[in-house]
Amino acid sequence: MPRTTRKSALKRGRQVRWPIEPDQFRIERTAALLSPTECAKVLGVSERTIRNWEASRAAIPYAAFKLLRVLTGGELPGRPWDGFYVKGDTLWTPERKRYDAGELAYINNVFTMARFWLENYHRNAAIDRANVLLQNIQAGEDDPSTKASGDA
Repeated sequence: MPRTTRKSALKRGRQVRWPIEPDQFRIERTAALLSPTECAKVLGVSERTIRNWEASRAAIPYAAFKLLRVLTGGELPGRPWDGFYVKGDTLWTPERKRYDAGELAYINNVFTMARFWLENYHRNAAIDRANVLLQNIQAGEDDPSTKASGDA
């Protein structure tokens, strides 16, 4: 399969990312006050990979560069995240509310429990409706859902 050129990718409506320059990457890494070793740990790659990127021996993935920019206080990508940014280990909202990692983990737990409660609530409501219907049938009452609209 032939390799897609930028021009043909643009014609198909795909987003094209231009190569990341090693100097751009190095500037972002130093702005984050990260050594090559620390940067490698944050990005989940080896220190050798960082050195290869900065020496132009390997292409720098856009995702790695974008993550580094987010970690250096850049705003988060995408419209739903307008105004949010990360500084250090803290997420800041457009209203200047801060959330550290521990708070975000707690919020995640609260949302998980709320989702579980809601699923359980709906499951129990369906069981309750089925039990009422079963009791009505056992008592000899007609199923209201089977009555014709003209019956009285």
